[in-house]
Amino acid sequence: MDKIIALTRQQRETILQHLTANQVQALSEFTRYAMLSRFHTHHYLKQTDWEFQGMVIDPWYQRQHDHPGDNLYCDCGRRLKNQFILRSRTSGRQLFLGISHFQQHASIPQKVAREIQAGINEINLYMDSILLAYQSGYRFPQKKFQFVVDHQGFKNHEGTILCQRCNLFSQVNLPLHQRDYQDLQTIYYQLKQGVTHRLTKQEINQLRADIANDWRQVDQQITMFNYFG
Repeated sequence: MDKIIALTRQQRETILQHLTANQVQALSEFTRYAMLSRFHTHHYLKQTDWEFQGMVIDPWYQRQHDHPGDNLYCDCGRRLKNQFILRSRTSGRQLFLGISHFQQHASIPQKVAREIQAGINEINLYMDSILLAYQSGYRFPQKKFQFVVDHQGFKNHEGTILCQRCNLFSQVNLPLHQRDYQDLQTIYYQLKQGVTHRLTKQEINQLRADIANDWRQVDQQITMFNYFG
């Protein structure tokens, strides 16, 4: 599971066909959250007139002939898997774009668009590893997770990415990425030995960033509610 393998579109779709609708939705939500985190961490648009308002993902994008939800489109009319919502700082105008049209519609430098695409590719590789684990028979480590929860291993750590991923994937019985599984296992063995889990420097920095971005998250939720409403 440590080897990085990029699935083809057909390979990914073959595995997705064996997942439940809730599992597919969970993967979609994981991808959206990961991309939101990257936008806030890397400040991709800080040198432009645009600010990032949110992101919508079509988890059924590959199923053109068996699509249970609503399609997403770029402002140019092209059907999208990932739709980014941008807002002009000066005029308040909103754009609904695919990554390939950032430069054309918003005059965002190609370099920035490539950085965002690289982030998407990295997240897709992460998701592929989860799909491969599922195909190999792995499922969510519910007993270890429940032990950690019962022994307050996530107390005051609820905002960490690990806790959020565990909560999400435990609901739909999806396996964790190998790194997340190892982190959960470390906490599990610490608790078994009576050791209180301490936040790592990375986790502390993430929590600080989450607190600083809380108002942005609220603003995004309002934006998404208005968009879907």
